[in-house]
Amino acid sequence: MTTSPVDIVDQQILLNLGRVSANFNALEFEMGLFISDLVNIKDRQVGFMIACELRYTAKIAIVMALYEYKVADLERVEKLREHLKLISALEDERNKYMHSSVHIFANGKTKSMKPSTKLKKGFDFTPTEIKPEELELFSEKALSYKHLLKLMRIDYFNNLCVRS
Repeated sequence: MTTSPVDIVDQQILLNLGRVSANFNALEFEMGLFISDLVNIKDRQVGFMIACELRYTAKIAIVMALYEYKVADLERVEKLREHLKLISALEDERNKYMHSSVHIFANGKTKSMKPSTKLKKGFDFTPTEIKPEELELFSEKALSYKHLLKLMRIDYFNNLCVRS
């Protein structure tokens, strides 16, 4: 049996949740830049008009499709594909943190609570323990993936290794 939440989370959890949100948003913004460069490197607004209307997973798919279409170097294409697999996996983890209510329980543990109904699992309302370190780790991972994506975008921009 679970205890009831007694209070909203402590400052360290709130700070780390903010970092999760900010760093994930920076990653998603970097994808928008990449889409912009791939669509029209001379007029980024065109690409941003497209990117701002896309969900996270659609942004990943369009980055891959455009890059694969435009870049002749198959090693570069495969390298981006591997990076995008890692980047894609972040969304579910981010959603776990950002779409849950987080509370301190009477036993002192911080837990996230998100009621959900899934076809396979049915109704689930099980609180999950959440630690500041895991939020910090996720936040750092999102930021490092953003930098990986930025390096790939800069490589594309600098080398313009496009198909003729």
